[in-house]
Amino acid sequence: MIGLLRSEHQGWRTPGGYDVLIVYASDAAEWCQYLQNLFLFTRHVRKHRILSYQLEGESAISHQELDLFSRSRSIILLLSAELVQSFYLPPVLQSLQEALWPPYKVVKLFCGVTDCDEYLTLFKDWSQWQELTNDDEPDAYLAAVKKAISEGKVAAMELCFLVRCWRREIHDIVYPYFNTGNVFY
Repeated sequence: MIGLLRSEHQGWRTPGGYDVLIVYASDAAEWCQYLQNLFLFTRHVRKHRILSYQLEGESAISHQELDLFSRSRSIILLLSAELVQSFYLPPVLQSLQEALWPPYKVVKLFCGVTDCDEYLTLFKDWSQWQELTNDDEPDAYLAAVKKAISEGKVAAMELCFLVRCWRREIHDIVYPYFNTGNVFY
């Protein structure tokens, strides 16, 4: 189930995407609501668009919904007992493994469960995700989302730089051939 919250101001974000995607199971619905309120009513984050995604049942995340994950700038995974149980359903696990990428934008928030080594075998990027607990202060939640978003901006700038370098290399290789009259067929 997808829930949507938007603020009046659109802000910088992935086109058609969301700044904060909160993934949760029904036993963490109160935590999801708390985080939505925190982000909406805090001046530093309230201009961002927020999407909540309730993982339910034994079905994999659909391709359309996977697109929402890829276009979100940060993903908060509310780790509750029910959500962790879904890790052991192969279609759900496989879709989560695909959805929770790249690692810089994933924040895991432990809500009534503790970390264990088994999660490292389920998610290859587990150790690279930011980690929070339900005992952390609200500022920690805000800081984690800001960090994920800023790392995404850095990654996007690095990609643009690489594309520019690649274009220049192609130009430097191809242009001399066209300039001398050589044509590729």
